[in-house]
Amino acid sequence: MTGPWIEYLLRLTLIWGSLLIYYHFFFSQNHNWTLRRRFLIGSYLIGLVIPLLPSMGLTAEPIPLSNVQFGTYFVSPTNPIIAEQETSTSFDWYLLFVSIYLLGTFVQLIRLGRHYLLLQYWNSKGIKSSFRSFRVIRHTAITSPFATWRSIFLPLQLSPEVKEVAYLHEAAHLRYAHSLERLPMILGQVILWFHPLQWIFESELSAIQEFQADEAVTQEISKKTYGHILIQQSMLPTDHWQPGLFASPLKKRIHMMVNKKKSQPWRWPQLTLFLGLLGVLTFSCSDLISTAQPDYADAISYTAADQIPILVTSDDADSSKSPINRALLENVYRNIRYPATARQNGLEGLVIARFVINEQGKLKPLLFNTKDGKFVVGEGGKLNYSPGQASFNNVPADQDEIVVVGYGDNSQNEATEGIDMNILVEEVNRVISELPDWKPAMKDGKAVTVAMHLGVKFKLE
Repeated sequence: MTGPWIEYLLRLTLIWGSLLIYYHFFFSQNHNWTLRRRFLIGSYLIGLVIPLLPSMGLTAEPIPLSNVQFGTYFVSPTNPIIAEQETSTSFDWYLLFVSIYLLGTFVQLIRLGRHYLLLQYWNSKGIKSSFRSFRVIRHTAITSPFATWRSIFLPLQLSPEVKEVAYLHEAAHLRYAHSLERLPMILGQVILWFHPLQWIFESELSAIQEFQADEAVTQEISKKTYGHILIQQSMLPTDHWQPGLFASPLKKRIHMMVNKKKSQPWRWPQLTLFLGLLGVLTFSCSDLISTAQPDYADAISYTAADQIPILVTSDDADSSKSPINRALLENVYRNIRYPATARQNGLEGLVIARFVINEQGKLKPLLFNTKDGKFVVGEGGKLNYSPGQASFNNVPADQDEIVVVGYGDNSQNEATEGIDMNILVEEVNRVISELPDWKPAMKDGKAVTVAMHLGVKFKLE
């Protein structure tokens, strides 16, 4: 898995784990089944969404990048940077992990597909009837009662008392829309099949739904009779049933039925604590804070300064503004490399970097524009992608460009699908971020923040 996916999974795990701890601490003895169901579904979806908040456009963006295009560049055609060919002899763990993940996903899809085909087969070949407002389908291949999508599925041979219990129990599942609740988790089984908390959410929600359906049955049948039927059916050989009415953990279900109920609403102290926990998780497991940057709206182009920034390591006191400070370009040329993955997959492209040098002489990358979209730099140098086709028009007065040349087996037209511009952006961001400190630009005798643009063109031969 790539870095962003690993980071997403870590944040997802922290959110799900924290909310499950809250759930078991405050709701484990509460028989308010509707509240517990809603909390589990909400927590599950919250964990999926919060780490995605930056990509949903909720982050603060720095100064918009002006559209830029090729202009008069500072290029070194006689001495381009030739990236060395790199060959890797190490075992490809990434490929192994991807293969295992895809295999697991394929198995889950096969399982769901098989279930769907069985439902269609039973629906077409089974004996149909109705119970209250729900359709009933009976077939010899169905081994245990279950319900889904406004249909009750029953074995063909059931005793009258078991059939009555099955009708009431499965009708309760349909009445409370339990199948619809489980849909997000069914999809999660395909995508996040390897995540243990995914299965904990699934198991906990299934148990609560069974408790609620059992409670509905005991409104019409005595608890003693119902408990006896559950125990009797659960003792049948395992080849006589599948997960359904008689396959859930009976000890907890019977304990729930015979003990005094404690159905309580969500109290204000608990709700306040939950909102506080949710706020902490939102701002610690998303990039709502990390992508917020200082406001550089007052930054001026370095061409408007009386004296441009000069690297502290440079003895050049020349304040010439054309072209950009040569020391910057020399440092970039000396340190930048053509990423091996990009070369091997035929990836070329132009990366336009926008950065500022503040009054203290500190360089701050703000964003990078590419043909695939924009990459905003958050705190700590984290890149946050914003999709959109970029147009390169109107060259800013403070922009120049360098060319990085590499050798590759593939041309841009043969580029491997799935290789993104972020590989090149990360390299440009690395080099710019590692530049030495500067003597700040001066305007009217005072140090000022100035903005600069630099284009880096990666080209294969």
